[in-house]
Amino acid sequence: MTATKNSFPARKILFFFTLFIFLSSFQVSAQERSSEGQDFWVSAIAESNIFSVTNIAFGGGAALGYGDGAALGLRVVYCVDLENLRTLELNFLVRLYLPRLTGHQGLFLQFLFGPAIFTTEDDSVAIPSQKGRFTAGLSLGWRFLLGGNFFLEPAVRGGYPYIAGLGLSAGLRF
Repeated sequence: MTATKNSFPARKILFFFTLFIFLSSFQVSAQERSSEGQDFWVSAIAESNIFSVTNIAFGGGAALGYGDGAALGLRVVYCVDLENLRTLELNFLVRLYLPRLTGHQGLFLQFLFGPAIFTTEDDSVAIPSQKGRFTAGLSLGWRFLLGGNFFLEPAVRGGYPYIAGLGLSAGLRF
């Protein structure tokens, strides 16, 4: 198999795998300091984002995560813009609740990284995709607990290759 211009070099994959392992160890140390127990959560996402200054995309997806104070997880969002460009984002997430590293509510900062696959109405989704980019971004949001286990999370994000995003998540903690 030969590498194409859009394929991910092995060094980038190794770098992000190492980063993920490093952040996982950070998660474990945050868990050891926590006295409130662990938090596993799943959520549905509604989002609008901008991949170019002329088009706004709308879509939705899901996320899941685990941790108290600092969480690791996965996030999948599928969006379609006004010119029928379809984007599937598959992101790892690392979330830190601020201003402390314990808890599961309030202000959070979330790092997102992973591949985005682009298709048009005529294309089919293929993995590995010939049309894709590596995404990296930062979200700022707030988790509002509704009762003991339900929550709402409005968030804004910025990064590459998207410019900005605005989303609302509704979920359940276990």
